[in-house]
Amino acid sequence: MSILGEPTSCGGPLQPSVLLSLEPLLGPAPSLDLAEIDWLIVGGESGPQHRPLDLDWVRDIRDRYVDRQVAPFLQVNSWPHLEGRRPHV
Repeated sequence: MSILGEPTSCGGPLQPSVLLSLEPLLGPAPSLDLAEIDWLIVGGESGPQHRPLDLDWVRDIRDRYVDRQVAPFLQVNSWPHLEGRRPHV
């Protein structure tokens, strides 16, 4: 045991987590099994020659993930076609 004690989260012991980062997401992922994923990050590419990120791909993953009552993190990198507006996902 360290001087700080045992690591805890919300008063209980920490549980192992499985992180999946889909950055950049370059296509749809309808067969991706999210059953064991505790934390999901989805994002696109950035830069002047970035490949497009289709928001329908993101929505599909979001809808399947939220059904598990866990919110995914959307890393929005480059949205030049939105001209400063935030995407509606």
